[in-house]
Amino acid sequence: MGFHEFATYPEKLNYGSRGGPGFSTSIIEVDSGREERTAHWSRAKHRYNVAYGIKSLDDLSELITFYHARLGPAYGFRFKDWLDFSSAPNHRDTPTMTDQEIGVGDNSETQFQLLKKYTSGAVTRTRMITKITGSVLIALDGITSGIAYTVDNATGLVTFASPPGSGVVITAGFTFDVPVRFGKELDQVLSLAYSTFSTGGIEDVPLVEIVDDNLTDEFYFGGSDIQTDTVELPVAWPTFSARAWIYILPYGARTIRLPNPTSPEVLPGGGPYFYIMNDSTSLYNLTVADHNGVTLKTLTPGTGTVIVLDSDTPKWYAL
Repeated sequence: MGFHEFATYPEKLNYGSRGGPGFSTSIIEVDSGREERTAHWSRAKHRYNVAYGIKSLDDLSELITFYHARLGPAYGFRFKDWLDFSSAPNHRDTPTMTDQEIGVGDNSETQFQLLKKYTSGAVTRTRMITKITGSVLIALDGITSGIAYTVDNATGLVTFASPPGSGVVITAGFTFDVPVRFGKELDQVLSLAYSTFSTGGIEDVPLVEIVDDNLTDEFYFGGSDIQTDTVELPVAWPTFSARAWIYILPYGARTIRLPNPTSPEVLPGGGPYFYIMNDSTSLYNLTVADHNGVTLKTLTPGTGTVIVLDSDTPKWYAL
């Protein structure tokens, strides 16, 4: 139904909560013992159990009041994950202005989404950050002075008064909450008498992260990339993937080449990973090719295509 931006789950009741990120993965084990694993999500969905913070009847009354105000699971609210609430590398320290790269300037785009990247070896996963708490620190090529910007604390969208220059690296530091809702009707949880509360307690008060279905599946890099007179872009990850929306202005027939989908990581199937558009107003076509140069689609001026991935092959497809 909606979200109560002003409502944060009481910190007093939050202490001792358990939970964190989870994925949806199907695992089929065959007779030989080998497994076939299919990842249905390319980003985590967080779940929590806050029952452990309910230590007294007063705590229980506060929970019931908060639950009533949200109309049960109908309205979402903010929740502080004590293990991951900061842009800092250890997820808990005080943020600094260079914690997270959120985009690269193109001398045109003024809006960039706050992001948090989780890197293990050669693999990096990107999380869109909303529900900001406190001040956001922004730096352009490591410099903070003379920057005018605003931050939408509900969406995590940073808007600059003037577009960052071409090639300027935009970094940010911030703290944030997780948007959640109650995981079930509370009457299913509170099936105990007040007289037995002190001995029985509550076992399960679940909270579930709210994921915006209107967002793209994985990449939330903010901004777009405008290339002029580009022959090809065989650029390795993550440079190329730092732009989910790519607009090409060709001056002559040109080809854009996608990166190798297996280097440096095997990406999950599906998408969309990119939207590529021939932004030319002339008669020049733009050819979209895979990393081997095989043509996937030819775009006439003013047309675009969505790029998805078959991870079993692996192979790019243009829709």
